[in-house]
Amino acid sequence: MKKIFTVHGILRIIPMVALTLLVSTDLMLAGCSGRLFRICSYLLACSSMLLSYPLTREDMGLSVGAECFAFIYCASMWYPAMLTDTFAGIFVLPSILLPHIYVSIRTLRKYREVSALFRRDGAWCWAEEDSRSVYLSVTTVYGLALILLHYTEAPEYVCGIAAGAGLLLGIVIHRKAYTGRTMLLGKKKERRIQYIITTDGQSSTVLPEVDSNIVAKVYKKVQYYMKTRKPYLSDGFSLTELAEALQINKLYISRAVNLYSGYNFRAYVNHYRVVYSIELMKQDPYLKVIELTFMSGFHSVVTYNMAFRMFMDETPSDMLMRLRMSRPRTEVSRPAGPLQKDGVPPSSPDEGK
Repeated sequence: MKKIFTVHGILRIIPMVALTLLVSTDLMLAGCSGRLFRICSYLLACSSMLLSYPLTREDMGLSVGAECFAFIYCASMWYPAMLTDTFAGIFVLPSILLPHIYVSIRTLRKYREVSALFRRDGAWCWAEEDSRSVYLSVTTVYGLALILLHYTEAPEYVCGIAAGAGLLLGIVIHRKAYTGRTMLLGKKKERRIQYIITTDGQSSTVLPEVDSNIVAKVYKKVQYYMKTRKPYLSDGFSLTELAEALQINKLYISRAVNLYSGYNFRAYVNHYRVVYSIELMKQDPYLKVIELTFMSGFHSVVTYNMAFRMFMDETPSDMLMRLRMSRPRTEVSRPAGPLQKDGVPPSSPDEGK
């Protein structure tokens, strides 16, 4: 049977299921009086669940626990809240408090791992965390506004506006979780940040002038070495290592790669890795993303996802899902031994663009 659902997908689905159950139960069993306020409370609760969706470098254990707890709480407390008419205290206040507790725990965990603060993707992770803080603040303000509307007995049309605002907030937060974007920065700016992270921030603007004939010969040697030796399958492969292997100055190699491939060296290497991982996918579309990451030479799933998205304009999971739909598991013969080193990488970085 094909693997359709992932843990990340389930974490996005749980709040939608909770909202559907709460609203449908309310429509069937509860009276019309105060219904808009109750729906606003449900929207706030489900938006709060989505705030516990894990960011790039966060483990999923805490997120799974937080969402499951919130789901069980909402399901079990609907009837008592209905009997006592205490939705403000049972749904609104916990929806404000619990995300703050969750984010506080995440922050404490982050600062326990000091080395993680200095990794290459640290800037992107900070952007994600800042965006979550913004949505946390908006959710808190929305919850406090609901309590104010409830105790001031606001008219129905005001509650209708609040319900529309809650729906919009939930859609934005869900979109953030689904796309992996901050939804605060522009798409081009986010791509630029990811490009800088993926390519290790190297620049090609400070290289000296080099004779074009020499550069062309150097590039041919680099291509031949990359095709025959596949050094990119080592996650520690560097420009220095390549220069030592070819006995060529690093500046010549860097200029050759920049001139003929259009990439800096880190992006050039990552392109080979991405194309190699696509070959592995075609051989066995039931490989996991984490397996493809290390088999193709990347040092982390985050870096692999960013590089793959930059070159292919989609995620590895998307491509795997498409390949799995066309090839049932029974048609795939998975190699029994370790990774073979005779895959077919591109003869030039221009291939596969």
